[in-house]
Amino acid sequence: MKIIIVVLTLILAYIDGIRNSVTIALTIVWAIYTIYQIIKLLIVKDKKIITKKILEYPPNDNYASHIRYLYKRKVDSKSFICTIFELILKNSISLKRSNSEYYFIDNQVKDEVLTKNEESVKKILFIELGNTENVSLSNIKKMCKKNIGYLSIVLKEWKITCEYECIKDKYFKSVKKIIEDYVFYFAISLIIAIYNILFTKYILIAVLIFLITAILSVITNDLKNISDESISEYKNWLEFKNYLDSKNNNISTLDNSILERYALYAYVLDSYKSFKKQLLNKYLKDNDSFNDSVLLSIMNASIFDEIEKEIRKSINNVNIKSYLYAKNKGRRV
Repeated sequence: MKIIIVVLTLILAYIDGIRNSVTIALTIVWAIYTIYQIIKLLIVKDKKIITKKILEYPPNDNYASHIRYLYKRKVDSKSFICTIFELILKNSISLKRSNSEYYFIDNQVKDEVLTKNEESVKKILFIELGNTENVSLSNIKKMCKKNIGYLSIVLKEWKITCEYECIKDKYFKSVKKIIEDYVFYFAISLIIAIYNILFTKYILIAVLIFLITAILSVITNDLKNISDESISEYKNWLEFKNYLDSKNNNISTLDNSILERYALYAYVLDSYKSFKKQLLNKYLKDNDSFNDSVLLSIMNASIFDEIEKEIRKSINNVNIKSYLYAKNKGRRV
């Protein structure tokens, strides 16, 4: 199939009289090859793993940001946010309220040991968004509106750092061969789309080719198949998620040191609402139960929800609008 497409494409480059007919033939061959590409992706893509079992404890003590990567197969805004609160649990940073404003404070712990991901998140908070010592929630929102072009680069660099760190867990198989095959498909698709614009004047067909190619590009780029060694761990995390979502779990009876650990796992596994209901049950039994935990206190009081929403919206604002500000690569203070 590849040889046929390449030969027909080369013919177009040298023979003027049959360009229209050859372009149509190429488009038909492209359509067949696209169906083949889709079938191949469906075959190689992991089947959805479902389990109804319940595991009453986390499978391991890995970072919540890493578990997010395993669960969603990508680094997203929740990866960034959970890292902030992991840093709070490590006492690397603090959360304070002053004049109705929330601030993240750099505790500047001497000789603290942080992962590259944690270092990157702290740099973004206090260097890129803050004044080196602290940053307010309102300033995060402001900077993510004002410096979209620059921050998009900064966030991409953080994303690469986080992904590289997660890769060491060896959660996913290599898809290098699939991507290499798709590079050929992508290049040929663009050429055929351009030929349709230039020779056949079938603009709608060209647009369709561009659209299908773009969709398959996203799917291929996001393709991550769980490695054989990690399938068991992945199932265990799903079983722990089932425990968090269960109405009959014993979360409200656990002590705060355990609950703090469970809290961020619940967040990255999209079980936060269920977890929060259990926190309320514990609070109703004892209003002082969370006095020794900043994280559990702000979750129970929905302050976490407010902070999480604003940071997530700010990051998503940068990601969505960055292409409109491609020329704004410098920082405007």
